[in-house]
Amino acid sequence: MLLTGGQMKYITKRDYKDIKWVLNEWGEFPTYFSDNACRIVSNHYFAKDEESFFDVVCRVVTEIGKAGYTMGYFQDEGAAFGFARRLGGYLLHQYAAFNSPVYYNLGVNENPQCSACFIQSVEDDMDSILDLAKKEGKLFKHGSGTGTNLSTLRGKGAPLSAGGEASGPVAFMHMYDAVASTIKSGGRTRRAAKMVLLDCDHPDIEEFVACKVEEDRKARKMINAGMDPVEAYDNVRYQNGNHSVRLTDEFMQRATMSDGSMEGGLLDKIAAATWECGDPGVQFTDAINKACPIDKPITASNPCSEFVFIDESACNLASINIQKVDPESELFANIVRDMVFAMDILVSISGYPTKDIEFNSKYYRPIGLGLTGAGASLMMEGIEYGSIEAFEALESTALLLRREAVQASVELHSILGSPWGGSMRNAQLTLMAPTGTISFMMDTDSTGIEPVMAEHTVKYLSDGTTMEMEPLCVEVARTMWGEGKVKTALGKNPVTPVEHLYMMQAMQPYLSGAISKTINMPHDCTPEDIREIYVKAWEMGLKCVAVYRDGSKAYQPVEKVFSEWPDPGEGIPVGNINDVVFVSEPATPNGRVRLPDTRDSTTHKFSVGGVEGYLTVGLYSEGYPGEIFLNISKEGSTIGGLCDAWATAFSMGLQYGVPLDKLCRKFKGSSFSPSGFTGSDEIRSATSIVDYVASWLELRFLGADDIDIQDEESGDDIPTYRKEIPYLSGGVCPECGKPTSRTGSCTTCPYCGWNGGCG
Repeated sequence: MLLTGGQMKYITKRDYKDIKWVLNEWGEFPTYFSDNACRIVSNHYFAKDEESFFDVVCRVVTEIGKAGYTMGYFQDEGAAFGFARRLGGYLLHQYAAFNSPVYYNLGVNENPQCSACFIQSVEDDMDSILDLAKKEGKLFKHGSGTGTNLSTLRGKGAPLSAGGEASGPVAFMHMYDAVASTIKSGGRTRRAAKMVLLDCDHPDIEEFVACKVEEDRKARKMINAGMDPVEAYDNVRYQNGNHSVRLTDEFMQRATMSDGSMEGGLLDKIAAATWECGDPGVQFTDAINKACPIDKPITASNPCSEFVFIDESACNLASINIQKVDPESELFANIVRDMVFAMDILVSISGYPTKDIEFNSKYYRPIGLGLTGAGASLMMEGIEYGSIEAFEALESTALLLRREAVQASVELHSILGSPWGGSMRNAQLTLMAPTGTISFMMDTDSTGIEPVMAEHTVKYLSDGTTMEMEPLCVEVARTMWGEGKVKTALGKNPVTPVEHLYMMQAMQPYLSGAISKTINMPHDCTPEDIREIYVKAWEMGLKCVAVYRDGSKAYQPVEKVFSEWPDPGEGIPVGNINDVVFVSEPATPNGRVRLPDTRDSTTHKFSVGGVEGYLTVGLYSEGYPGEIFLNISKEGSTIGGLCDAWATAFSMGLQYGVPLDKLCRKFKGSSFSPSGFTGSDEIRSATSIVDYVASWLELRFLGADDIDIQDEESGDDIPTYRKEIPYLSGGVCPECGKPTSRTGSCTTCPYCGWNGGCG
């Protein structure tokens, strides 16, 4: 409610007559919200007693409107009410969204922490080192992420004034990692997000580059020994944050010389570490500082690397959905203006964990307005991602965003002034965040500036089943442009690494901050390829780059599979190892390998959608499965008979040499009743009993370690299967157990909305 004309006036649904509402199992939502968007809002953003998305929006825009009027942003109450009503329309229509802490805290807490991104500093003394852990914990508690450059800490072995030797920054990183691991973001299920940086000239830079590689190798050894991958990574260090190295122009100039320089050797090690475990990323110090309008050095970033600003500062983020809003329209210009006003108001009313962060945030007033749905927008125009046309389209969009944002900030300056003395009210305006959770809330077919990944996607339905469906942007493109144009727009799959860089280069000159985007590289790339990407990014004037090689985490299946995880020694990949095979019992003349009359077996009890059952797996002498039996509680039922027949067919396939991974892949995702939740920590939901059994067999047996390795030539006539870690590219969601995807430098679950980044 807002005070207008001396009377209380409420924003109601009558203010949005074009929106029709539906009540479903998650609450009340506009009819155009997908099941996924409803689930995410319900799980993440409903405050106590809220049961409608309208309640969430009304709470947020009312608080912003009231504060704006009180602080003099608007001429009168009527203008403030009109602003709040417009802002509510943008959120309800999925045109724009704020970062998650706004929905978590605004109108809920007395001093709401509304910023997703923080940058903090640390001094080279024990009080400051321990105080940083405390401050980070408080930020994680309220749903935010934070980054710190530890280069102020002296190197390992350096003498201390009271005697003894310094531990070095890497040693203290263990403590900070433990804090992030323990405290859930926002007190909910989002894992805390943090960034650790070190300058390229720090004495411990090589230890920093290698530390995550060493821990990753430990995790792989545990996985090869049969441990669950999620548990394995939970038991090693440095898995709760992103690592980046700050590189100067001088460093890059020397590193690119062909004289075997020390800088070139370090860049080789950075690339090799990235090849092996996905970290560290790189940030280019001079490019970042050249774009800063204030005379203070920028040394760090937030966890996803899009907010690059001075130490002890905060930034609230928001994104506009250009899949639904034409950047050349008047609507886009109005949204940019109103969002800049709203975000500046949030700077004023937000709570901050320290006085230094509060002062810098309110003095320099950095905000981070960006875009999402860029790939889907290109698709609807029939433009291939990575093409010259795509470059021009993104460049034009970034220019329009900057123009409208600058005009809004100049208008704010004319109304309220600029504390820091600039011509605009805000020292930072625009950036490109990964926008994982809020993109799914807005039903975009792509996140941030990422491309549309495929012509078909899997949609998770409310009853636990899945359905393959066509993204809306593909459907629109097919209707408008025809099948040929859709194929052209999808282009090469995947997009080449250099094309990813070109898309970043198109937008970077028009952004105050940086771009959170991962450069995806194929599994068979080399560290030299990654090194070239880093050099190319520097030459293009980009600020931050993160590279992810397919298969560099044990959380995902890879096309080229190793019999055991390779030991690259200094981080340089060794030769490929061929498929994993078993030595089996001799085959009968018809090709069938029967199990011995007396055989070992394992029995697993399960429940799918309330229907209990028992799975018994008969094993060959080497320990791999040769038959399965299913005993369903509803004995004599149709489902019991069908499951028994399917188990017999599955067993025959195994005994005739069909690889287990092929059978599991074929039957995973089969959808029919019973389906739903399982009560299992490993497989939290299943689309059918067949889906559950295939998933369990994959988890139980395709990670086995007691195997023999043979060359392809020696395995021509015996049953084989690949040893494969059954997880997808972003890992496994800690909330719902579904596979996650990479959004920018972070990971997000498209099913429940869990986000591993700032917000």
